[in-house]
Amino acid sequence: MQRAAAPQVLERELQATAALSLAEFGTLVALATADGASMRVGEIATRTALTISRVSRAISSLEARQLVQRSPCATDGRGVETILTPAGRTLLESLDLDAELQAATRTAEPVPASAEQRREAVVPPVVGGVDAGQVFDDLIRVETVLWADAADAVTRHAGITLPEYEVLRVIDRLGSCGVKDVADGLRISPSGAGKIATRVEDRGHITRTVDPRDARAATLTLTGTGRSVLDIAAELVRTRAAAALTRVLG
Repeated sequence: MQRAAAPQVLERELQATAALSLAEFGTLVALATADGASMRVGEIATRTALTISRVSRAISSLEARQLVQRSPCATDGRGVETILTPAGRTLLESLDLDAELQAATRTAEPVPASAEQRREAVVPPVVGGVDAGQVFDDLIRVETVLWADAADAVTRHAGITLPEYEVLRVIDRLGSCGVKDVADGLRISPSGAGKIATRVEDRGHITRTVDPRDARAATLTLTGTGRSVLDIAAELVRTRAAAALTRVLG
C-alpha cells in the first residue's frame, strides 16, 4: 500500500491535534532535547534544517501561545535565547504521534526499532557504489524543506495552513464529500480530517450540510470564498515548488 510522504502526514496530524506547523513542532522538539531547554535562533535553524527567518516566525507564533519564551542570553548580553515553557513541554508530552501516524499511514507493516533500521528497511546500504542510505536521507531533507517553504508561503499570503489547503483541494476535486472522503484522500485519521475541516468551516471556506443519503453524516462543499483562497494557495504552491526545485536541481 502506498504511504503518504512523512512530512505531509506529520504536519496534517500536528495541525489537527495541536494546531502546530511542522516548523513549530520541530522548534519545540529541538528545545525539549537541548541542555536547559533553551537555544538561540541559529542553533534551532541548524538543528531543524530550516531558515532563520522561518524559525523566527515559528518562535513568534509559539510565544503568542506561551509555549516558549524569549530571554537575554546568559553568556552573551547581545543575544537572545528561546526557552521551552512548562506549557510547551506539556503540549509535547500530550502528543501521541506514534498512534496518530500509524492511523494516518494506514499500514500494518512492523516498524523497526531504530532510525537506522527504518532507513535500511526502505533502501539497501549501497547500490552501484553509491551510499543509498545517504541519498535517502538527503531526499527526505529536501522534501522537508520543500514542504516548509510551501507551507510558509500559503500561511503568509493565503491565510491558511498547508493541510487546510489540502483539505480544500480534496473537496474541490470531489465536488462535495464527507469527512471520511477527506481522510482517505489525505491518508490521515478521520478525527484529524474532521478537526481541519471544522477550522476551514469556521473561516467560511466550506459549508457543512446533512447528507441526504445519511442523516448522521455531513457533506462538505466549497464556498465562493473557499474557492478564491484555494486558487491563491494553489498558485503559491506551484511557484514556490518550481523555484525550490530550480535551486535544488540547478
